Amino acid sequence: MSNTTIGIEGMEFYARHGYYATEQVCENRFTIDVYLQLPLNENSLADALEGTVNYETVFTVCTEIMEKPVKLLETVAFAIAQTLQQSFPQVQEVRVRVSKWHIPGNLAMERTFVEVKKTLDE
Repeated sequence: MSNTTIGIEGMEFYARHGYYATEQVCENRFTIDVYLQLPLNENSLADALEGTVNYETVFTVCTEIMEKPVKLLETVAFAIAQTLQQSFPQVQEVRVRVSKWHIPGNLAMERTFVEVKKTLDE
């Protein structure tokens, strides 16, 4: 059976995730990229939404998780991956990348990111 990968890239959020107290007070810019692998099925080929992934649902999941401040990007990425896997049981693998654009301190870097990969059997 064939597989398909659905990618949703560049979802942008402003949130208060971070280890330092100042990061939990001031919003920072984050982007999220999500990649979902699922079997190509009859619904997909019949041009039907059932059995595939609704992009709006993915965005809603990300929004709800981004609204709850945590210290680590790993926590955010894992929560998104786990919730998406529960929302779409047909998905065999979920990859979530959470990028943080403004790093505290005087560090010369554009962004940092964490990527989590979760498969169906995990």
